[in-house]
Amino acid sequence: MANPISAFFAYLADSLKIFLLPVSTIGKAADRQLPAGSAFVVLFLLAVVAGALQFVLGQMPGGLGQSESLANVAMQAVAYIVFFLLALGLLFALIVSFGGKASFARLFAAKLSLASAVVGALMFGLLGKLIIGLLFLGASDGVAGGMIVLGEQFGAMAIGLIVAFYTIIVARFGGQISWPKAVIVAVVHFLLMVAIATAYGVILPDSNLLVVQPALQI
Repeated sequence: MANPISAFFAYLADSLKIFLLPVSTIGKAADRQLPAGSAFVVLFLLAVVAGALQFVLGQMPGGLGQSESLANVAMQAVAYIVFFLLALGLLFALIVSFGGKASFARLFAAKLSLASAVVGALMFGLLGKLIIGLLFLGASDGVAGGMIVLGEQFGAMAIGLIVAFYTIIVARFGGQISWPKAVIVAVVHFLLMVAIATAYGVILPDSNLLVVQPALQI
């Protein structure tokens, strides 16, 4: 699947399917044989979609945050891409150190499924906010506001934990290593990415890009 546009739509389909069938979805993603250039295009398009969903969510009433400007959303998308590639390189290095024989392109293709999972989670968040608004006749405070706030607080944590768990599957199929080694690689990878994200927050404590931190471990 060398065509990046076709691959992009395949990953969009994965964005919802991955929550029901994570092993088969990530396994098929690893077999897509995307060139690195096409994989980067897919990553860019997924980041754009995620940014658009985040922007729409920010414009809807209710919740903790203020409305995001398009400039801030664009900056967050760039930061997302940078940290994704950083995490990808780190994961590849860990897999090689544990005897993995997969190519970088195969691992990239597998890991793109995690970017699609973030898009899917944002879709679920948008749907949830719409449903709450409809159930409570558009109210953005009181019980409705409380439910939205709880969703925002636990939603980012849930995305991070799900993506961290899915990294085990990515390492297994994208890195072609055994399940026990994949678990060890994923745990070490998660701890290192948390350390990097923490250091980033210490260096730039006032940066607007910090809002991407819940997903930095991808």
